[in-house]
Amino acid sequence: MNTNPKGENAKNSNISPEEVAFKIIHASSYRGPVIIFDLRRRTLDEKGLPLTHEKAREVGALIADYVQHFEQMNSLILADDHRDCSFYATKEICEILQGKFSDMIWAGAFPHSEYIPCVSSEIQGKGHVHAWAHAEKGYSFGMLKLKSIPENYFQFNHIINGVENYLPEVVYWIMEALIDKELYYPALYNEKAEQHKLKLPAKIAKDPHMRIWHKTMKL
Repeated sequence: MNTNPKGENAKNSNISPEEVAFKIIHASSYRGPVIIFDLRRRTLDEKGLPLTHEKAREVGALIADYVQHFEQMNSLILADDHRDCSFYATKEICEILQGKFSDMIWAGAFPHSEYIPCVSSEIQGKGHVHAWAHAEKGYSFGMLKLKSIPENYFQFNHIINGVENYLPEVVYWIMEALIDKELYYPALYNEKAEQHKLKLPAKIAKDPHMRIWHKTMKL
């Protein structure tokens, strides 16, 4: 690693959290149906973005705000400290990952997580009862606070190592199951949201198969 004062790390040592968040969001894309915003130290170091733990948390908060702003579905914020990790999707998808569906227990990758609904300010403005009803709907947008993340996932007769590798696989099959059950399948991002303060639009899915899922689902 180049640690010369004139090197890349030295140049980026005073970079603002907003700039780091911009770089991470800009570089992130759908991997299957999941976007992974990777804030782990090794990843940031590889990108020449050395951060203190406190600064990394600031960046994580900015990315979380971005994800919630666009209701950026199936987003994983990944950090070294599990307490700073979170996953965003519909209530149904989150509860499936918690293992709360007995016929889909295979998908319970995050059994110790806590589900927190993310109710927009527009919905909250309509009153507490309206906000509660919206949050209780299965297709509402929400967050899983991940208290622990399994290192491996057992699929059939082999092991998938690393959440960044197994989660896109698990969520893919969850979404297939939603289609089979004719449950609500969400848009992967909120197209109506105004541009975020980081001046970045929502991350758009480029995989044509993902667009086909939207066209064929009965919403």
